[in-house]
Amino acid sequence: MLLKVLSLLLARRGWMFLLLLAGFAGPAAAEETPAGGEVKWSGSAELGIVLTSGNTESRSTTGKFKFLNQRVDWRHRLYADGYKATDKGTVTAENYKLEGRSEYLLREIDYLFGLLRYEYDPFAGYERRTTEVAGYGYDVLKRKTLTWKVEAGVGARQTLSGSGENTREGLWRLATWLKWDTGKNSSFTQGLFIEQGGENRFTESSSELKIKLNASLACKLALSVKHNSEVPVDKKNTDTKTTVTLNYDF
Repeated sequence: MLLKVLSLLLARRGWMFLLLLAGFAGPAAAEETPAGGEVKWSGSAELGIVLTSGNTESRSTTGKFKFLNQRVDWRHRLYADGYKATDKGTVTAENYKLEGRSEYLLREIDYLFGLLRYEYDPFAGYERRTTEVAGYGYDVLKRKTLTWKVEAGVGARQTLSGSGENTREGLWRLATWLKWDTGKNSSFTQGLFIEQGGENRFTESSSELKIKLNASLACKLALSVKHNSEVPVDKKNTDTKTTVTLNYDF
């Protein structure tokens, strides 16, 4: 499915996608700004699987990948998220997301950003959705154990519904993230963004509790809530997902 997402992105928004990934064409990093001309890479991978048998035969799989390229004046990020659930061989839930973003650092506390996101979620009423946003971000708090940032931007969104209807609309975006290192081996992250278009308002909240098992491995408990203001009559406005995954940092 990830290959399907990549091919559709390149076919329909290839030039923007390549621009976002262009910054990855070199070595890259952690959140601290590298000294001199140093370039760093960092990332993480998550996997969670639930299998049941007997009276109920079901299977659900979730996975996430994050990559960060850190340079003196730039940060480039790539994020992939997938989830699939089946019950007696019938798919009951399926969604995939691929997002790339670049941030140009103005000062230590603010930056300009551009992002491109592709989503596939037929159970939410749309076959695919592509979103492009450009805007400004500001670090409200930047302490050793607590960070808080906010963003504002404008962009566009294209949606192909399950019925085959294409919708194009402009939008504005507000977002915020809070990360709190609650202990030596634990941290809590809360993210929230709202994208208001002419046809639909999309809101997503993500909460994560991460507990380190060693230097590279961690257990992560996450809650995701997605809300669309406009959906087909046979769909619900809000989707929630709770996951427990094994996380590997590299």
